[in-house]
Parts: sequence; C-alpha cells; structure tokens
Amino acid sequence: MELLVDFALQERYKYVENLSDRLREFALIIDWELLWKIYMEIYTNTTSQRGQRTGVKNVLLVKMLALQSMYGLSDPELGQQVNNKIPFLKFLGFHKKIPYRFTVCYFREKLVKTGKDKTT
Repeated sequence: MELLVDFALQERYKYVENLSDRLREFALIIDWELLWKIYMEIYTNTTSQRGQRTGVKNVLLVKMLALQSMYGLSDPELGQQVNNKIPFLKFLGFHKKIPYRFTVCYFREKLVKTGKDKTT
C-alpha cells in the first residue's frame, strides 16, 4: 500500500511542479546537510542516563523552520500545512513521520537560547 501512496504523491507532485514550485528551486540552492551539522550539536543529548541521541536525525527540523519562516506559519499551522500540502511534503522528502510541531518549537527555542539562530 505504501508504494501506491508514494506513487500517487509523486504523480500529483509532477502536476504541481509545473505550476512553478519555488520550494523546489529553494531546496536546490541550500546545503541542508551542512545546516544540520551546524545545528545538530545543540540537539544532541549526551547524559550518562540516556546515552547519546540526536532525536530527529535529519534535516527535517531545519526545513520545517524554513517553511515556517517563508510562509509566515504559526506552530499549529505548520503542523497542519506540512501534512496537507504536496509541495511541502515533497520539500521535506515525503517522509513517513513528520516531527510534531512541539518538536519544531523546542528546536527553535534551543537555537535561540544558544545563539545558533543567528549563525550565518
């Protein structure tokens, strides 16, 4: 069933792509992995009780913050839009599990607290 859903999303995106998808262009000019490496150090928890974990180990959080900023979305709107808009899903890589808005909010707060939100 997943293959059918993935195929349907890809086919629907092909139609949307022809409508000038600016997210596709944006995704191509940013080095998302480099951004994640900058931000990952604040998101890693290294305590003796929990060991080391990075939570969401990919660029989804950074991309979700980019979407939120580009489209002026509140946290609840972000959660809704990333699950409803095909271009947003494509931009995030059609991941099966999108982080909750609370995870994104926590990540943003940590960026601000550590000053990483101003890193260029």
